[in-house]
Amino acid sequence: MSDAATRGFVRGTERDRGFEQVARFLLLIGAERSAPVLNGLGEREVVCIAREVAALGAIDERERRRTMEEFGYPAPGGSATTGGPAAALRLLRAAFAEERAAALLHAAREE
Repeated sequence: MSDAATRGFVRGTERDRGFEQVARFLLLIGAERSAPVLNGLGEREVVCIAREVAALGAIDERERRRTMEEFGYPAPGGSATTGGPAAALRLLRAAFAEERAAALLHAAREE
């Protein structure tokens, strides 16, 4: 594999990890606080984040603390937070009209 191909793979992997972390963070802060963030992003970023939220399982207390600290926020207390398609749709509905939210989730599932 060439150096250029390796760099592209690594960069893509790091970006995917970034989407996963943002997805965790937005899920943890809730739909209402996530809406302005999602509204400020491009469609590609929203689709990638929705895909990651839909793929997430339960976020336990340790992962909650680590994620929130990574973004510079104190970890909220409470029970485990769970991702999944319903959670992704909840975040998208808070940020966009129903039809657009459904279309974005559909695009996320197609990837």
